[in-house]
This record gives sequence, structure tokens and C-alpha cells, in this order.
Amino acid sequence: MMHRVSHEFVMPLLATYQTEEEMMLVTPYYSGCDLFDYIEQTYESGNQIPEQDALVLAAQMLSAAEALHRAGVVHLDIKPENFMFASKEMGSDLVLVDFGSAEPMKLVSYADTMERYDPRLDDQLPLERLNRVTGTANYLSPEVADGRFSSRSDVFSVGVCLYTLLTGLCPFANEDVCDRKDHIRAVAKRADFECEDWERVSQDSIDVCKWMLRPDPQLRCSTTEALVALETCLHIQKANELRMRAFGRFERTRQQSISFRQSLLDTTGETSESPYHSAQRAASRILDDAPTRQESGPYHSPDRAASRILDLARESANQPEVDSLWEKVTPVNALEDAVSQAESRWEDALSQAQSSCQQRREKTLEMINSDLNAAANSR
Repeated sequence: MMHRVSHEFVMPLLATYQTEEEMMLVTPYYSGCDLFDYIEQTYESGNQIPEQDALVLAAQMLSAAEALHRAGVVHLDIKPENFMFASKEMGSDLVLVDFGSAEPMKLVSYADTMERYDPRLDDQLPLERLNRVTGTANYLSPEVADGRFSSRSDVFSVGVCLYTLLTGLCPFANEDVCDRKDHIRAVAKRADFECEDWERVSQDSIDVCKWMLRPDPQLRCSTTEALVALETCLHIQKANELRMRAFGRFERTRQQSISFRQSLLDTTGETSESPYHSAQRAASRILDDAPTRQESGPYHSPDRAASRILDLARESANQPEVDSLWEKVTPVNALEDAVSQAESRWEDALSQAQSSCQQRREKTLEMINSDLNAAANSR
């Protein structure tokens, strides 16, 4: 069965050696801890596993189980202790190990949708088979206790692991002394999703976990359906994270915009603090632009510029600044006088030119008339 499966999240079988007394299996060495120790250490330290991390780990578990199911194998002992981290590095992948309880599917091949699943074709498992499954009763599905199994049995076990990843609790822990078969049948109906540990978990993740933990295998999702559902939850989580980041930036810029507009509309009279209400800034721009303006329109008038500067100066409470501005206005007044003198000289020159032309025209007409009269008299 190990040779049937080749997947990155499933431990491969490299070689086998047989002696007269034992069979030796050669597998890769994984230096990381198992998932149970990771969960225990995290929650005992007072921390919690983030929801996205829990979903990623559960998705890796489902990917490993799906690879087995497509190869016609059911693991039947999925629990945190049977998932190892490949290495001690942060973000290391999980690997499914320990195939001592695995069984091949004989009656039907893997059904990847609920519509294709037929519970009447579940494989039978002798009840004495449970006697060598130790310490994993809380992870086994109800149908396994009834002596049958299918690929949906592994989905139930992964659902228990996901419950533990999200809350640090085991949904079916029961210390009462009772028959293992009765224990599994009973605890499968008592998964608690109302405790306060679920308040920080999104409803999408809760719904997927409930789907995986349904006691009836016909109503339980397949590994493929559960994997798609978890990947969808991860995409939603990522989209929500990006949305919250963008909304946070929007809120910051919105608050800045509100503050800026409030400062512009402030009617308290303390507008000189804003650079957009600075008389010095406005006067400086007007004076810098004045020498380059050649138009004579009302919007480029030196009078208007000087008037604007004086109006701004009156708004200032600092009299020395007003005096300084008035000194800067003086060249503007001189410019106005120069323009007026130039216009006056131009008008005088134009009048003289027109008068001279008129005189020359009249003199020319007199000479023509004199020549015409002399010609007429000679006839």
C-alpha cells in the first residue's frame, strides 16, 4: 500500500529488508516534531494557532489523505501524532506516517463527491481489528466502531484534528469508563461548537469542520470536497486580510482629508497656522510672477496685485510684516508709473505723426490743384 502512493505529504517507502525475525522498512528521516507536540506546546504556552495556519495544516492533511484514497487505500489512524513536520525549519510541511492500520478499499473505488458515494458499499472491518488501535478512539469515526470503513472515515479523523488545531481542545474527550464501541458512537454526536474558543474563528471554517464531523458518512464530505472547501476558506481569509489592509489605508487617508478640510473651513480666525492661508506665501507668489507678466488685462494689473497684497497684509497681526510687504509693493507702484508715462509718450508721438501726415497731404493737394489751374489757363 505504501508503494501505491507517491505524494509530497505522504511518507515514501525507500526500500525493504527481510531477515528471519523481522521486516525492516527504510523511510526518510524527518527531524521535526509531530503535530500533537506542536499543538500542545503552542496552547500550553498561552498562545493560539492562527486560523489561517490551522487551515493550511488541515489542507496538507487532507491532501495526504486524498492521495491515499485515490490510490485505493484508507489510513484509518489519522491523528496529530501520525503527522510529522519534515524538518525543524519554520513553515515545514507535514508528512503522513505510520501505515500500520491502513486498509485497502475492496468493494468500491474512491468517490470524490457525495453523489457518487454509496454507503452500502462500505468495506467491512472485523470488530476485533479495533483491539490493536491504541489511544486513538477519540479520532475514529462512528462507522469504524460499527465494523465498516470508507474513505469518509479518514475525513472524520481530519475533522477532529482541525477542531483541535482551531481551539486546542478535543471534541470527543471522554474519561468515563465505557466500551470503546459505545464510546465512539456516543462522542460522535457531541461536538461542541458553542464554546468561547470558537468566537475568534470565522463561520466558514466552522461550517467546514461541522461538515467533516457529520456522524453519517453519506452526509459527510469527501477528502476532495473538504480540501476544496478549506482552500476556499483560505482564499476568503486572504481576501479579507487584503480588504482590511486597504480599508485601513482608506480610513487613514479619509481622516487626513477630513482634518485638512476642517483646517480650511475653520472659522475660529486662527488660519495663519496653515500654509495655505499665509499672507507671506500669497504675496511672494504674486511678486514673483509680476515681472514676467506682459498682459495689460485686469487680472494682471499691478493695481490688483498691490491691492491683493495689502489685503493679505491687513489680515496679519504682525505690523512689521505689513511694513515689509509694503516695501515690496513699492516697486510695483513704480512699474505702474513707468507704464503710464510710456503710454502718454506713445499717444503724443502718435498725435504728432498724424498731424504731420495731415499737413503733408494738404500741401500735396494744394500743389496738384495749382498745376491743374495753370494748365487750364494756358489753353
